[in-house]
Amino acid sequence: MEWPEWFPTGCPPADANHASGTFYRLVGNDPPAPDDFTPGFLLFPGRNFCKRPQPTHGVSRLFMACGLTVFRAKEDATRMKEIVPRLRNKFLAGGELMPDLGKIKHTPHHEGCSHHCWWVPNGMDPTHRFTVIDEEPA
Repeated sequence: MEWPEWFPTGCPPADANHASGTFYRLVGNDPPAPDDFTPGFLLFPGRNFCKRPQPTHGVSRLFMACGLTVFRAKEDATRMKEIVPRLRNKFLAGGELMPDLGKIKHTPHHEGCSHHCWWVPNGMDPTHRFTVIDEEPA
């Protein structure tokens, strides 16, 4: 797989797995659009992702900013939507990831959380893999 040139060296991490399985993501459009899959690294170019404390799951905040947040459990995505004010107007989308769609690693915020970081290879458009599954944003 070829990764975007803006990925830091070693990203995605060596212990990330090939993407596989059903995952959920919060998106702003129905149907999902390319801008629903823009990593934080590109959305917030001036942010210093290395400044914040590193998480306990072993993936640096910088590497996580290069990836996309997805959840294995629909309930975890819904809970995130309820907790984070800027996510309340998002739609819940579900999709099936396949190995050609990149690498993925479990990066829980707390024990029992199904949060994963998903690194999408260069030139891959994941929009066709996700479908909005809730009727309207909260």
